[in-house]
Amino acid sequence: MVVRTFKWLFSVSLYLLAFILVLPFIPMALDFEPRVKTSQCAGGGECTRVGVVVRATSSSKLRVLKFDPKTRKTTVLMKGLHLPNGVQITHDKKGLLVCEFSMQRILRYHLKGPKQGQTERGGYWVAFAVGFSPNDTHLGALVMQYPFLRKATVRFLYLAGTALKAVTGVYPMAALKDWAAQLENAWVLYETLPQYGLIVELDASGKIIRSLHSPEHKIHLLSEVLEHDGYLYLGSYRNPFLGRVKL
Repeated sequence: MVVRTFKWLFSVSLYLLAFILVLPFIPMALDFEPRVKTSQCAGGGECTRVGVVVRATSSSKLRVLKFDPKTRKTTVLMKGLHLPNGVQITHDKKGLLVCEFSMQRILRYHLKGPKQGQTERGGYWVAFAVGFSPNDTHLGALVMQYPFLRKATVRFLYLAGTALKAVTGVYPMAALKDWAAQLENAWVLYETLPQYGLIVELDASGKIIRSLHSPEHKIHLLSEVLEHDGYLYLGSYRNPFLGRVKL
């Protein structure tokens, strides 16, 4: 499988030396089950970096898709999700873990067994976008609690950014263009969130084994963690770098 950034998902035929279009949009995350050659895609619709905040705060129409490259059939497994930005097939291949960013939770979808097709809403965590206690009070947490307030805030910022963007057509100042982008894409909301990095390691039953913290703002807004050769590699929507932690 090959992803063209912010465009499409392709499969590559090494025999024909050709690209085959799989999905006309970019899923937010992928996982593969080699034995049956199917892929699980998290997120429906176009995924772009500038739209992350808008989707996180206002959209609840995203899906998890199952694609079979052999039959080229796509099946909707889950829908009505708030920014599902990570998927992982369980070790026993019987379930699918889906990280629902905006709701701050991980869901378990049963692929096999007596609960096949059902979704469990539990407490699995891999990487935290933000780390804060229930007693913390900040604008970001307040906005996320109320759907109407989330949408109203994002729409207000979008309209303000669009208006400022129109002004830059007459007065093309770099500072105005920067502020227009900050408002239109709701990037200013990043600054209202605690810049606290947090990773939690769980066992198969969801029990916390250990946690790693970055309270000094060195890395935060984490979106994904990959363990490889004794290191953890940390991805983020905001940081312009790939983090690495030695275990």
